[in-house]
Amino acid sequence: MEEEVQRYGNSGAAIPVIVSVTDEDNSLPMGFTLSQNYPNPFNPVTTVNYSLSISGFVNLSIYNIRGELVSTVVNEFQKPGEYRADWNADNIASGIYFYRLQIGSASISKKMLLLK
Repeated sequence: MEEEVQRYGNSGAAIPVIVSVTDEDNSLPMGFTLSQNYPNPFNPVTTVNYSLSISGFVNLSIYNIRGELVSTVVNEFQKPGEYRADWNADNIASGIYFYRLQIGSASISKKMLLLK
């Protein structure tokens, strides 16, 4: 919302001043989202951002191309909000990996590429 306010200086002339008011969005996420990791491709560390609209037990895991569990990045109860998780694949071979975010019975998966 913008509003023009008239102020008077020593000369008595009107000096326009623009006042701007912005609502800050402090609301909780509206859904359950999983962002693409970055950087992608990566070597050896990548970041995954996700958001939760409900509280629950959260599991963020990494799987290889054969579907075998490689690493568990997050495995804890979390409240609604936005989160960031870093994965260090220093001792992992180059290749395509999948990361899956699960809360309750809902899950989302995405693909990432590790290049060394």
